Amino acid sequence: MKLWRTANLFTPAEVQRAFAALHRNVATLYSVSGTSSPLRPFVRRRGGVHGHRRDHIELPLHHMYEANTVYQQLPIEVRWICTGLHEATLSYAQEALREPGVSSAARDEILSNLGRNSVLRVLRYPAGSGCRPHVDPGLCTALLVGSAGGLEVSTTDAVLTPFANRPGYHTATVASPPTSVRGEASNMPGTLPHWEPVLTAHTGEAVVMAGNMLGAVSGGALPGVLHRVRRDWVAGTPRRDGLRSPSPSAACVGSDADAETDAGSEVFRFNVIVELRPAHPKRWYAATLGQPPLSFASSPLTPA
Repeated sequence: MKLWRTANLFTPAEVQRAFAALHRNVATLYSVSGTSSPLRPFVRRRGGVHGHRRDHIELPLHHMYEANTVYQQLPIEVRWICTGLHEATLSYAQEALREPGVSSAARDEILSNLGRNSVLRVLRYPAGSGCRPHVDPGLCTALLVGSAGGLEVSTTDAVLTPFANRPGYHTATVASPPTSVRGEASNMPGTLPHWEPVLTAHTGEAVVMAGNMLGAVSGGALPGVLHRVRRDWVAGTPRRDGLRSPSPSAACVGSDADAETDAGSEVFRFNVIVELRPAHPKRWYAATLGQPPLSFASSPLTPA
């Protein structure tokens, strides 16, 4: 099966309404104005010396399963998108776990314990900010392309060691330690594989891709997909003053190095992501390393 694919899940109008709702509700959703909200404990900020560079809401997926007060804080237009992305990840996971390299025991246990660690994220990138090349740590991920371009997927199957098993805490043993983030940024042009832009913003399509855990449970047959968001996604985006934002460096990609943000543009890139993660990742990593799998009592947290 394909390691990543696009899926027509929504109409363009549904996607546009969701992004518009995020724009309208920024202050409440991301606690920008210091307002108190049930979502506030779930807001994360990635920062640098010039102030925070990227906000994201990271909500454990059981809140969606329960449709509780925390989940209800998201605009209804965004919740509709989350439901569709969740269905897409479940469909992909069920198909992938039927592949010959995956044991039936792994398939059944993983699918019955996805509510514990799985997450949905709603990201907000300011102009000049992106996301460094990485493989998602979970089983699989579904995401909108974003309210602006910039998403790129690697066209090679091999994942370089510095980018494997990151970000996130679902980690496996790697052959050599990762380089520093700043070192990665400086070495990227000569070491990264080829990239394919995913140019479907606002069309209603989503991208579904394999994560690092799928590579582990499939014995490497279905490796996680390396992807990134370029820092220069804002190039050509209309500003409120009618001008167009200039591109930062066309060669720049997102990293943890300080990003140069066009503070006057007030342009942000939003995205919605659902990532399925098994409840006990260390168990499956131990199995792939030839160690006896750990034993855990099953506590299913599945949607009704």
